[in-house]
Amino acid sequence: METQVTKLSKWVKQLRAQVPVVKSKLINEIPGPINFPFIGNIIYFCDPKYGLDPRHTLRTMKYVNGKYGPMVRLKVPLRPTMVFLFDPYLCEKVYSSLGCQPVRPAFDALTFVQSRRQSWQGKKGLLVSHKEEWKDMRTKVQQPMLRPETAKCYISQLEEIATEFIENKVIPHRNKNNEMPDDFQQELYKWALECVMLISLNTRMGCLQNTLPKGSDAENLIEAVGSIFRLNQRLDMGMQLWRYTPLQGPTMRRFQRTCDLFYTISEKHVQISIEKIRKNGTAAQKKTLLELFHEKGCDEKTFTIMALDMLFAGIDTASHTVAFALFLLASHKNKQEKLYREVVEKVGMDGSLD
Repeated sequence: METQVTKLSKWVKQLRAQVPVVKSKLINEIPGPINFPFIGNIIYFCDPKYGLDPRHTLRTMKYVNGKYGPMVRLKVPLRPTMVFLFDPYLCEKVYSSLGCQPVRPAFDALTFVQSRRQSWQGKKGLLVSHKEEWKDMRTKVQQPMLRPETAKCYISQLEEIATEFIENKVIPHRNKNNEMPDDFQQELYKWALECVMLISLNTRMGCLQNTLPKGSDAENLIEAVGSIFRLNQRLDMGMQLWRYTPLQGPTMRRFQRTCDLFYTISEKHVQISIEKIRKNGTAAQKKTLLELFHEKGCDEKTFTIMALDMLFAGIDTASHTVAFALFLLASHKNKQEKLYREVVEKVGMDGSLD
């Protein structure tokens, strides 16, 4: 393992040495679409074929990268100038310059909602905090979350979830060409929610049942997750006029209600998990994430917010990563065979990691 790490380190250093030294640019020197007074350049920050439709964001990014290069400037009215980077070396430079107290502007709508949540008493999670607040939160939770041993206690249960997903949500829904329906992403949300609830809250929600009870926590969480992702994308784009109106607008109000539902249900299950830990202790050899937080002396508010961060960030990233991986595998059948042979070689014919 050490040899592989050493080789990787040398390879990274060689790549960095090949990167030409470039003179820093002023913000106005960075290329981008033509800029107009008051309205900026957002109206031309798109692929002409698809326009400003947020569903085609990836196509927009590919288009502006191809037209303007690895660094592109975007100016939106009422918001600071933004710079998009498409070169990993430039990204590395930005991240390495941030130090241990980074400022990471993102999730504007979520930041707005969390800042108004009175029960959190002004605390924020890693997703939306900056500088000293981010450093403080990271220091409290990083050791339990970065331990490889932590993952081992979940392997058998995650395999059960994967098997249940295939049996209930994949095989029965294939058509005669073995293709999945257009709304398959929704089923991946359910799989990701079940996995992340297990890891963050030590519980199974039953999201993969063939029929969920009407009004159940599982059903409400699944619907809330889908709505949150769609609404957050709409609210974070453009001029964000919801910041400047007393009533925030219908989309933001709906986003707030949906987040409140999501947080209320999640907080209920966090409390249930905390009570179990208090009652049963943390004597087990393989400790779960919440048990490790408890052992490290994290206060209840800290690991409640961390668990909610994991739910919000984990569902989106896990479900979309798997969706892209499945799409690429389906598009390249020779890679499917290569992956299969590697799994058999490294794991065994039964595919079990436990």
